[in-house]
Amino acid sequence: MSVADSRQRDALGVARRDTTADVVTRVLSQLPDLRVAVVGDFCLDAYWELDSSWTETSIETGLEVRRVRAQRYQLGGAGNVVANLCAMGVGAVRAIGSVGDDSFGRVVHDLLSDLGVDIASLRRRTDMATPVYIKPLRDGVEENRIDLFASREATDGERSALIRDLADTASWAHVILVNQQLPDSADDALIAAVNAIAAAAQAPVVVVDSRHAAHRFDQATLKCNHDEAQRLCAALGFAAASDDERVLALTQHTGRPVFLTRGVHGIMAASNETVCDVPGIEVTGQLDPVGAGDTVLAAIGAALAVGATPWQSAIFANLAAAVAVTKLRTTGTVSPAEAAFAATRVSYAYQPELADHPSLARLSESGGIEIVTALPSDLVIRHVVFDHDGTLSTLREGWETVMERLMEAAILGDGSQPISTESLPQIREAIEQLIRTTTGAPTIVQMEGLADLIRRFGRVPKERIGTSEQYKASYSQLLAAMVDERIDCVRTGQLEPSTFQIKGARRILELLAQRGVRLYLASGTDTAAVHADATALGYADLFDERISGATDDPSHDAKRIVMDAIVARLPAGETFAVFGDGPVELREARRRGGIAIGVCSDERLRHGFNAQKRSRLIRAGANLLIGDYTHLQEVLNMIGLS
Repeated sequence: MSVADSRQRDALGVARRDTTADVVTRVLSQLPDLRVAVVGDFCLDAYWELDSSWTETSIETGLEVRRVRAQRYQLGGAGNVVANLCAMGVGAVRAIGSVGDDSFGRVVHDLLSDLGVDIASLRRRTDMATPVYIKPLRDGVEENRIDLFASREATDGERSALIRDLADTASWAHVILVNQQLPDSADDALIAAVNAIAAAAQAPVVVVDSRHAAHRFDQATLKCNHDEAQRLCAALGFAAASDDERVLALTQHTGRPVFLTRGVHGIMAASNETVCDVPGIEVTGQLDPVGAGDTVLAAIGAALAVGATPWQSAIFANLAAAVAVTKLRTTGTVSPAEAAFAATRVSYAYQPELADHPSLARLSESGGIEIVTALPSDLVIRHVVFDHDGTLSTLREGWETVMERLMEAAILGDGSQPISTESLPQIREAIEQLIRTTTGAPTIVQMEGLADLIRRFGRVPKERIGTSEQYKASYSQLLAAMVDERIDCVRTGQLEPSTFQIKGARRILELLAQRGVRLYLASGTDTAAVHADATALGYADLFDERISGATDDPSHDAKRIVMDAIVARLPAGETFAVFGDGPVELREARRRGGIAIGVCSDERLRHGFNAQKRSRLIRAGANLLIGDYTHLQEVLNMIGLS
């Protein structure tokens, strides 16, 4: 199998919920028995919250005085790797390294002690200052960071003690993690000692994350990001033009696995001649990437040490990082409960390069279908799920505009506060992102997102912020007026039902029903409205009461419920298909091993290909993309329903 084929196989394999959840569950269950040592740069993250309500000008300088009203400290660097290991449930952790014999060093010691970490090998040095990253926060927004550093060059005695500690730890630890991020901490003796331990027989797993000297750790498993991999290959003289080539060259150089983190594009893992590409995970809302690399290092090391493959370790680390970045204004860690829950709801972002570059599209013979992933020729499908709005019906065409206007008005409030030229674009961008990432989700979920945005922008007093149910009622009332007018035109015969259907919609339903396929209609719109719309458009009977919609309970997701019920009774060898124009239903299909068909519908014209939907549907896991149902027979042939 070629590298390209291997990447494709693994990218598809991790998409299934049971696979991801199984990997996470298996790793977490073994962590309490694990012994891990962390060596490297132990730092401190200082969060200083500034009091924006208080102003003073310095008499001496004439400059603004900034008052810190609250301060908190968290472990950073190698300390954050330790904090993540402890949060994940690792049984025993040992810290090896140095901090300054100063007040900040004492804070590091106290924080590690509170976690139950073995700190006998974490020495306090009088000849150095503890590295501190000071992060001023004003109204929840981080301002320019202030770094406190001093030389960390070790004395001969300190160096000898560090090497002794490493040697003693090698027989104790299941895994040794090396975190090197300060410029002068890449000590020759440390590098030689780590390489010797990694090369020894019966050695523990050794994983290195080194910003400045990764090319010298030639016996260890390496974890690096895109820029570090480029520098690393250049330092070693490897002519590698792509991430695939870089990780392959590096794993061949070390004889160990290599992990390359790619931010929103996920993690690439290489071992021997195989490259496994774990897609990025779609994470909505505000993100804070501080410490995510430390989370990945901890997760990779822990997973490898309990016997996970590089591919499985990348899955675990990728998920852990996706949880960590959702924790704002803090150095995030991940608990077992958080990881396990996220594994059941993970939403992968598939093939970002293809999604962002239409020129890479591969079309069918007719040119009317984009083939995102090749499908097996022996598919057996007896159940097909359809989303409604935008997939079959256009009765709600324009709903995004209605929602955008409602959300903007709700966030801006009564207008008593002036709005800056910078704020309004930020508000509109946040609204657009919320709608884009929740299209297809129950309306109540979108309104919960609206309430979060209202609180985030702070223009409405807390006591005047409505509930998600109230915002949903307002939105539903506005939308119902538009939909009722359209339905009345159909009922009175002014317009044909096809006027509000995607081209060929009824025909595909009829053909599938004739072939004995069980049809399901699942929507984020309320159940009663979905029934009414499908009845007015003349195809409700084809679903034989298998029509499901949303409720006011955010946990009630009709699409998940329907697909879970289908999967529960699928015979061996069968699968199901989902047609939808939103990312939610396609992700849910891929999570369960279904075939995802993205409908890039132009809801205004009712036919043709809407390029704006293409990127998000590919990222959501679409196997095929269509604009409408014009090329109906070709689609059915591809999914085994000819």
